[in-house]
Amino acid sequence: MNNLPPISFVTITKISSYQELSKISKTLSSVFNAFPSYAEYIFVVSDCGGLSREIEKLIKGFPRTRIVFTDCSSSNWSSQRNVGLSSASSEIVVFVDDDMEIEKGSVEKLVITLLQDESISAVSAAVLPRFFHSVIGKSQAIILHPGGGYNLVQHYNDISEIDFFHTGFCALRKSFFSDVKFDETLKWGCEDMDISIRLKKRFPHVKFLFNPYAVSYHPTRDTLSEIFRWMRRYGKGRADIFVRHKVQMTSFFIPKLFFPVFLSLIFPFFSPVFLFTFYLFYFLKLKKKFEYQIKEVISSSGEVQVLFLLPVVFWVMNLGFDLGRLEFLAKHYVEKIILKSFLKSKDG
Repeated sequence: MNNLPPISFVTITKISSYQELSKISKTLSSVFNAFPSYAEYIFVVSDCGGLSREIEKLIKGFPRTRIVFTDCSSSNWSSQRNVGLSSASSEIVVFVDDDMEIEKGSVEKLVITLLQDESISAVSAAVLPRFFHSVIGKSQAIILHPGGGYNLVQHYNDISEIDFFHTGFCALRKSFFSDVKFDETLKWGCEDMDISIRLKKRFPHVKFLFNPYAVSYHPTRDTLSEIFRWMRRYGKGRADIFVRHKVQMTSFFIPKLFFPVFLSLIFPFFSPVFLFTFYLFYFLKLKKKFEYQIKEVISSSGEVQVLFLLPVVFWVMNLGFDLGRLEFLAKHYVEKIILKSFLKSKDG
């Protein structure tokens, strides 16, 4: 393990309040405890709360650590990642998202996998849920978690090649990203999916791997409003990728609501029966579909209420995702029609 090349760590974050400082301290402490021999640790910070002094104090006690501040109003995930990569002095760069923790030995597993083949540009780790403060958070962890969660671990139970790498906790070869940078016009995320597609076009033989033995932890979202906002943003990002690269999206969930709602409007007296049947259908469907995830998340029989919340959280997630996609697509195509009409009138 001591024969690894120099490794630069990069964490990007946006700090708007004093409470959010813990996102930095938690991740920094975790990385230092898991892999203290890093060559450097760079925090790319958008200080939106005027807390630069407090941020600098947080990292003062840790060696080879520095901060690069970016503009709060104009920076985004892509621009911050580009700043991190350009600031890194090592060829091997490890991204760790803020508010995350990593298991000891995971960095070594990522980097060793990366070094197996020069065509491998990125290796992503498992990002599992932690800090279940509520049954809603546990339901979210079962259905979907940033970085793939238990869904990705179930699908790839060994080191595997993947179509798109995720940047939550990953090791990269910096040289691949010199010409192909993160697209700073992306406003809603999905920057890792976008750059995966463009790297494949630029380097046809490039590989992305997933190593489930390298493990990190990211907290869940514990309220329905947090989940809805997250999925709405994700929906916009995913629709952006569809428009740019024509990568197929999943079907919309909203049309599936039409039938029970229609029946309830026609026969209002029986609406409780229709809605309960709809709920029961999804309860049984989700319980079967996420059997593996349920076993991993629910640790005792006393948490059975999580199961009964699954349909509700599932609906909220899908409604947010659909709304985000519809908002982005409507705005995109309306602007496209207006531009086309303008150019046509100008030519006329």
